Amino acid sequence: MTPSKKTKLLRFGGLLLLLALLYVAGSASGLMDVVSLEWIRAQVEAAGAWGILVYLGIFCGAVLLWVPGLLFAVAGIVIYGPWLGAPLALLGMCLSSSIQVVVFRQVGGDLLLDSQRPLLQRSMARLHDQPLRSIALLRLFLAVNPPLNTALAMSGVSFRHNFLGTAVGMVPMTIVIATAVEPILLWIAGRA
Repeated sequence: MTPSKKTKLLRFGGLLLLLALLYVAGSASGLMDVVSLEWIRAQVEAAGAWGILVYLGIFCGAVLLWVPGLLFAVAGIVIYGPWLGAPLALLGMCLSSSIQVVVFRQVGGDLLLDSQRPLLQRSMARLHDQPLRSIALLRLFLAVNPPLNTALAMSGVSFRHNFLGTAVGMVPMTIVIATAVEPILLWIAGRA
């Protein structure tokens, strides 16, 4: 086995181990059971003037531990209202996914770039030819999730392209959430 193949296998194994450890940490810590709209609101309110930074910090940390980011997007809009909450939710989605991409790349490297599989080579070429458009389309349909973030990390896309592509791709979802959250919460409250 050549050193480069050995290095790639070690990086891939390290990435799989990291993904498993993050998932187990999120599950075993009870974070997935504790995180709720009320919990997020309590953390933000307890932080006072630092609430926005706490919101973004727990958003990024929780998503790194595989807690669904959509919950935080909804929470931001509920806590801060649609005019401030929607941009904060969008920023949180961009930051959390970009942080995951950076962390996963540090461990796994850009393993997909050297693939000899024709389909993967074409996909990587398309991604690197039009990174913003490609990432925006991926985010539009797949949102912010660890498997997509892992693939983007191994693809070698830049932090800037991931951040901006995520921002563009998540705008429609953010608008839908911002306009739908209040009527849905009122409907739920009326049925309770």
